[in-house]
Amino acid sequence: MKVPTLTKNQLIIGGVVIGAAFLYFKGFRGVASSAARGAVGVVGGVAEGTVYGVSDFVGLENPNKTQCEIDKENGDTWAASFSCPVGDFLKYLGS
Repeated sequence: MKVPTLTKNQLIIGGVVIGAAFLYFKGFRGVASSAARGAVGVVGGVAEGTVYGVSDFVGLENPNKTQCEIDKENGDTWAASFSCPVGDFLKYLGS
């Protein structure tokens, strides 16, 4: 028996049919929601990175820094003792 050779178009159509069958039996809703969540995560990460990059370039401080981090960066041990959790403050003293 001779095995038929498939053209490029036949292979593409076969791949689309197999993919559609997979989505039908797997549940398109789960695949679509996973893809949407991933896309939103990527866009959010890019936007956040852009904001931080521009603020660093302009010379603005990171808006998500806690008062504890700001006090430690400034070397203000007294203020850090009030603004930091005990564990963070003890690590700061040990470093």
